[in-house]
Amino acid sequence: MLRRETRCRILLAACCVGAASVALAQVGAPQLGWVPDGARIRPVYGIPAAAAVGTAVPADQDFSRIAASPAGNYVLVSAGPTSAQAGAVLIYKPEVGLIPLDGAGVAPDFLILSPRGSAAALWFSSINQVQVVTGLPDAPVIRQLDASFLGSAPDALALSDDGAWLAGAWSATSAGVYAFGPNGEVSRLPIDNGVSALAFFQGNHDLAAAGAADLQMAAGIDGFAVVTSLLASADSSLQPLAVAATSDNRTLVLADHNGSVTAVDIGSGAATISNCGCQPEGLFGMGPSAFRLTAFENGAFKLFDASRGEILFAPIALNATLAEAGEGAAQ
Repeated sequence: MLRRETRCRILLAACCVGAASVALAQVGAPQLGWVPDGARIRPVYGIPAAAAVGTAVPADQDFSRIAASPAGNYVLVSAGPTSAQAGAVLIYKPEVGLIPLDGAGVAPDFLILSPRGSAAALWFSSINQVQVVTGLPDAPVIRQLDASFLGSAPDALALSDDGAWLAGAWSATSAGVYAFGPNGEVSRLPIDNGVSALAFFQGNHDLAAAGAADLQMAAGIDGFAVVTSLLASADSSLQPLAVAATSDNRTLVLADHNGSVTAVDIGSGAATISNCGCQPEGLFGMGPSAFRLTAFENGAFKLFDASRGEILFAPIALNATLAEAGEGAAQ
């Protein structure tokens, strides 16, 4: 049963949207980001606590991989198998449509973005190599990294915003977390084995790593890395799916396979736990402190707002006007 204050917030949001819809339709509501809908992508309008999902775009294109920029300004995709450009890596921007990413390999197995979306990594399992793309979305530059000595695909990958450093966690062979630098350097980081989620902090080279027993922070992997524990599990019961930092780098968010979402204040070490009542797909940035948890299913998707410590949901807009105005509710 919803708490009274939550019900009030939903009613207030609905009233505000109704009163403002005409004005917002004229000037355009802010776009919060993008959400995958199967092999399609949909825009999300509004703010985390009052968001709505728009119509899928482009109308005639399916994708096999989708990575939406946390800034909301573009989506990196690879074309689906039935497309005329099957496997091609493309940049989608609403104002120009789909643009091929020149020099990118075909049909990457992973597409990941840096915390702010300014860089991307394309992993190819058949050759155990990575293409790092910087300068997104307007001036992309690609460099190749060789990880074939590790012999398998990583359990997790993360990329810094400047694209200088890529980190990966391997358990199948040569277990450990490795960092790949801008000048061809490779180092094994002093992080415990069993890491299943990695993320760089925003705008720097500090790294968060989560495993069954611990959430750790490796400061300064571009020099002498110093690792500290931020959240320990005495019974190794954590099942990390993803980890991410808010834009101010003060909070780390950990999503677990069991549906729990933990926000850790890095300064104090205080942790708060919420349950999304869902199976998270990951933590995908949508603005300074919000993260998408699920894809668009059954007419809505779920997200977590770390600034409020709330699990939220964003439904499909009731009509075109509300799609521009944005409508949502807190769970």
